[in-house]
Amino acid sequence: MPSIKVRKFGNSVYVIYSHKHKFFKLFTGANVEDQYWNICTPIKTCPDYDNITLLINNVESSVLNALVRIRNLGIDPTIEFVKAEYLAQKAPGKTEQPFWILCDEYLNALTCQESTKRSIIMSRNIFMSFCDWSAYNFDIKTFDRQLFGRFVQYLLFYKHMEDSTIKRHVKWLRSFLKYAYPGINTSWVTYSPIPVMEEVISITEGELRQLIDTDLGGYFETTRDLFVFLATTGTRFHDSQLSQLTLISEKDILSFSKHNMVTLNFPPLYEASRRVLMKYDGIPPQISKQKFNFYIKELFEELELNRPVTTQIIKNGTIVESILPLSAVINSQIARNTFISLCLRKGMPVQHVMIMTGHNDYKSLEPYLRKNREHLRTNIEG
Repeated sequence: MPSIKVRKFGNSVYVIYSHKHKFFKLFTGANVEDQYWNICTPIKTCPDYDNITLLINNVESSVLNALVRIRNLGIDPTIEFVKAEYLAQKAPGKTEQPFWILCDEYLNALTCQESTKRSIIMSRNIFMSFCDWSAYNFDIKTFDRQLFGRFVQYLLFYKHMEDSTIKRHVKWLRSFLKYAYPGINTSWVTYSPIPVMEEVISITEGELRQLIDTDLGGYFETTRDLFVFLATTGTRFHDSQLSQLTLISEKDILSFSKHNMVTLNFPPLYEASRRVLMKYDGIPPQISKQKFNFYIKELFEELELNRPVTTQIIKNGTIVESILPLSAVINSQIARNTFISLCLRKGMPVQHVMIMTGHNDYKSLEPYLRKNREHLRTNIEG
């Protein structure tokens, strides 16, 4: 059964159309503080009450009219048909609002962590700097592929950004344009870095054993213990610092949610990781990621774990390959890489590794499978 509701996210008021467990939401142009809002409508003491009510009613009526027209055609009023009909009849005044005002509305409408919002603000500021640099007054009617190409060139050659950073800024721009101008096709606003078939860097079983068996003290010991825990459970560094691990003791398995709460991790608890937990009162050593990555490089240098490894990055559209000692590149991610690589090398089924590490699909494990191609070939032939 279709439904049309008015809801507030942050201070921004939206009309939400839902049907068959799907929905879309439309910003009404109204912003209302919590003290002036009652469930689904502003209270009469709300400043500019009449104008705000008019904005909400206009969008709500337009969605209702779109629903009625779709039903009169004998068509199931799915969210795709109703949204298309709504956009066809009008895009109420949104494209006429100044670009930077729409940016502020977009930020107010977001319901995300502060760190994510800061990253989005940074992307917004980068785009503003491009407009200042190019003397371009943004207009959705004139923003085309050529101008978008100039924006990418600006990021590459004037800001000297790496491809991964450019991709993040472009992703923000596409999301914002989709929000601000829903009736306009901006699917071409995309940036695809040059693919790098890079081998996953991990440490060997012998190197891990050397690390475990070495007598250490002070911050070297704490750093080593955390690295060993990560490398023998496949835990992400961020998750190891949450201090919310749940031990399923009878099965020797750790259970905890990933920090983005999408899936669950169920890493095993081997003897090395068990000793780490017992040593630190049931939780992994707590240390900042910046300090950890600095100390682990220092530790590997001290232990002369310096075999050469090949690294690749993309900079200014060019693949840059370097050969560096292991101690110069070692970090928390390599600990997780080590766990996955050792599991695959020992013949563990891919689906079991995915359950332990919280991966959602095979694609994310492709780099590890390339590194352990002999294991993959054995599984296919078997």
